[in-house]
Amino acid sequence: MSPLSNASKHGNKDFTRTSRTFECPVCGNKKPDCAVSIDGRFVLCLKIHRSIPGWHYLGDTKGGACWGMLVLAEDANSEQSERWSQRSVEREQQKREAAITSAKGKLEPEEIDKYTHKLAKYYGLSRIHQENLTSRGFTQEQINQLEFFSVTPGERLPALFPANYPGVKSGSLLVAGSAIFMPAYNLSGLIHGGQYRLDIAEGGKYRWPFGYKSSHLKNGELPITFIPGDKILSENPGDWIGDNFDNSAFICEGFPKATIAALTFNKLFVGAAGGNFSASMEQFTNFVVTKSIKTINICPDAGDVKNPQVMRRWLRQYEYFKSLNLFTRVVWWGQIDKQSHNDIDELPPETKLSYISWEQFLAYAHEYGG
Repeated sequence: MSPLSNASKHGNKDFTRTSRTFECPVCGNKKPDCAVSIDGRFVLCLKIHRSIPGWHYLGDTKGGACWGMLVLAEDANSEQSERWSQRSVEREQQKREAAITSAKGKLEPEEIDKYTHKLAKYYGLSRIHQENLTSRGFTQEQINQLEFFSVTPGERLPALFPANYPGVKSGSLLVAGSAIFMPAYNLSGLIHGGQYRLDIAEGGKYRWPFGYKSSHLKNGELPITFIPGDKILSENPGDWIGDNFDNSAFICEGFPKATIAALTFNKLFVGAAGGNFSASMEQFTNFVVTKSIKTINICPDAGDVKNPQVMRRWLRQYEYFKSLNLFTRVVWWGQIDKQSHNDIDELPPETKLSYISWEQFLAYAHEYGG
């Protein structure tokens, strides 16, 4: 959960959310995107990520979206500034500890995998969801093997189904509307979690299961998915230790996108919700070490170079990969904008993937407004 959400939804009285009647003092925004401390001297701003007249920039928060942390310029070198910065760090630590506490008593990955297979067999896929997955690029064989399933609100679970499976509450899966379950696979080829893709939703369509137990793993992280090309369809998908894929991995945002791209190009793909790999640091670092990964190939979506917020997210991921001593480059097929170009999962298999440097990627973002 974001610092902003903490400020507005969980009784944190330190902040007031911006609104039509209370604009952000930094960017002037009147939407509920920013938050201001009660004393008005500290701001979490979604739009501004630099020092401006009257305000000193401390850095960005961590999480799915990144807010700029700004203090009044007169407080920039004061104990107040240090205190606000420390409190931001403490909030991040509290979030992690809360996630670990929530994860206690959860099923092991082997059990999550077992019961996900059971749900896929029990619920199956609706015709509409079958067509949706086919339109995304999955073949019928792949759909049958990858354990997608349809779920609707209030639909009862099989008898004796464990209450500590992620998302279970009161005998059913807690879901906001009709949805497809999109699985995430760990390094052993086991389903260790996943997300729902809602048919109709305001805002993002992808949601984490949350019921008596959340989607967090026992280490407090949310799952990311590892797809070793078409080996994910084999009887033992985790048996790919000897296949190092030239010590390189491709990364992209989202679970289905990573899965389709891996199958299309028979490459090792890693997918994270919101492209936020650094939030699942233990999983990703373990992957890099155990699979001897040396090179990371970032696959930006079409239009990313035009989106400042997305570019800030990629910058944070790049800095994280750099901290792991990984050589990082960007997969490029000219994807400047969404109207004219496809994402990695929408490309035909005969597409020749090219690469540009991180510096060239930043140059494109500078040129096109990102």
